[in-house]
Parts: sequence; structure tokens; C-alpha cells
Amino acid sequence: MSDPTPAAAPVAVITGADSGIGRATAVRLAEAGLDIGITWHSDEKGAEETAEEVRSQGRRAAVTRMDLTRLPGAADALDELADALGGRVDVLVNCSGTGTATPYLDLGLDDLRRVLDVDLAGPFLLGQKAARRMIAQGDGGRIVNVTSVHEHQPRVGAAPYCAAKGGLGLLTQVMALEL
Repeated sequence: MSDPTPAAAPVAVITGADSGIGRATAVRLAEAGLDIGITWHSDEKGAEETAEEVRSQGRRAAVTRMDLTRLPGAADALDELADALGGRVDVLVNCSGTGTATPYLDLGLDDLRRVLDVDLAGPFLLGQKAARRMIAQGDGGRIVNVTSVHEHQPRVGAAPYCAAKGGLGLLTQVMALEL
């Protein structure tokens, strides 16, 4: 009699896992037994270092570049990572983020749109993709949207960031109600 095929490990996709909170989240979830999909925007070396930390925990890691200023196509990174790790997504952590240090009256529409795309529209689209996969899998999952204290506390020079994080906080509440 042969050993039964082991169940696939759960898979987490963490955006912006090349450094900081994203990297720490990826490593902690690997320690908890999850395989990890890692996205990066400008620090490929950092993403590969995160992947090595994940692998040192005995877990699989897949890495891909994702530029959330190129929506909606950038959200396809979730599918690419899930497919590379066996087709599942059990956890999505939207950790990518950007901001400005520009006074409100000096901001241009392009700056506003860039921050809103990365910090709000990107998590919106990635959340939809992940939720659809989780529903199709039939056994649920988790979506974590990382906001900021600046969701509630404004900061001079950060109008788009504060607006995006406030919006992300409310989007997360709606997602929780509907999903």
C-alpha cells in the first residue's frame, strides 16, 4: 500500500513582500506552514531574499514583478503566483503601498491617480481575483488589506495616501459584509 498523496499546503500571496511589513508577513506565514507568492515592484533582489527566507522554512516560494500603476493587468500577478504554487489562493495580503510628500495645492491629478491605483484600486482588483478563487475552491480563505494609522489620522503632504487608506479601510468592511 502506498502512502496517500499529501494535501497541498495552503498558499498565501503577499504584495510588496520585498521588504518591511510584506517581508515579515511572508516569513511568518511560511513559518506557519504556508507556501508564499511574493510580488515586488522595484526591488527584485529584496523579493528574492524574501523567497530564500521562505524556503529556509521548508516552504515553496514564487516571485513575480507587479506594477499596480498598470491596472487592471497588474492584478494578473495573483493568478501567475497561484498557478506557480499549485493553483490555490488561501490568503491574500495586500501590503503594497506608495504615497507622496507633496502639499495638497501642489498635487497633480497624475500623482493622485498613481497613489489611488497602488493603494486602493490595486487591492480592490486583487481582492476580487482572490475572492473568486477562494469561492471556487469551496473552502474559504482570508483577505487582509493593510491600511495605516493615516486611514484615521491625516498627515500634511499625504492627501492621496490618506484618502486611499481611508477608502481601503471602508472597502475592507464592505468586503467583510459581502464575502
